[in-house]
Amino acid sequence: IKLSWSNLSYTVKAKYSKKAMQELGVSQQTYDKVLLKTQHGYVNSGEALFIMGSSGAGKTTLLNALCDRLVQNKACKLEGKILLNDSHPISQRDFGKYGTYVMQDDVLFPTLTCEEAIHFSAKLRTNLKGEDLRKRVNDTIDTLNLANSRKTL
Repeated sequence: IKLSWSNLSYTVKAKYSKKAMQELGVSQQTYDKVLLKTQHGYVNSGEALFIMGSSGAGKTTLLNALCDRLVQNKACKLEGKILLNDSHPISQRDFGKYGTYVMQDDVLFPTLTCEEAIHFSAKLRTNLKGEDLRKRVNDTIDTLNLANSRKTL
């Protein structure tokens, strides 16, 4: 599976402050603020994707665009293409089948052990039950080298 994106831009309507309107000598109250400008890229199945940049560079906006988590309306406009296997437009539901994305401020419960937190997340994200769910949790713990921490808070 390949996830690719091309000419990806995201623009939102932003409001000028009264002070900015006076300083800039503009009469309109809003302007188009570009949060993501003409981005291109791809990632293949089995690869990790690292997105680096300074604060405010658009890293989170790009990730939110790739997994269809951006607001799109008259004031917020996403342009460009995001495709699976170079042909199928992606939706949030599609993204959840093939990949995962942990938000910057992911919520973890401080009262759950490492194993319980992974189990809870797996129950929310999959339809697995019983032994299949336990196997997925154990496989995840092994993959992340968390065996020694599985019972810790």
